[in-house]
Amino acid sequence: MIVNQEAKCLCAPGFVGSADRIGGCVDDDECKHVPSVCPEGSLCINSPGSFTCECPGGISGDPFKGGCTRSDIVLTCDEEHPCGKDENCLVDAYLGKNVCVCRQGFTRDSKTGKCSDRDECANVERPACGMNSLCKNLPGSYECFCPPNFFGNPYIL
Repeated sequence: MIVNQEAKCLCAPGFVGSADRIGGCVDDDECKHVPSVCPEGSLCINSPGSFTCECPGGISGDPFKGGCTRSDIVLTCDEEHPCGKDENCLVDAYLGKNVCVCRQGFTRDSKTGKCSDRDECANVERPACGMNSLCKNLPGSYECFCPPNFFGNPYIL
């Protein structure tokens, strides 16, 4: 960005601070914002430069489409009762308990109750990769790459 005819570095979205100073840009923990960035009943999971909202274990739904539907069954967790392989044990402030939440890149299947890979490449409303890029879905993640005879940053939308 040019300010007063001088180039100025800016922090990327999801980061705060000053790119020009010592310490530079640091992650903005969106999960600590008040009011919450996630709908009521869901858990906020911070990641560098971003965040996700997830429904706790034993609860079905999409936090952004219809919300999380609470049931009498809640998958609580502790050292003696760990979560499944695609889940993390996090504190649910609403319930005041540790609950199982799908890891980033996974979503809870409302029929089976298990966490399954989210295909980020299939989202046509918000493409994961940049224009002319190819997307490869990976377990819990994805990868963008340029097709033959193309070059550049495949992640830039």
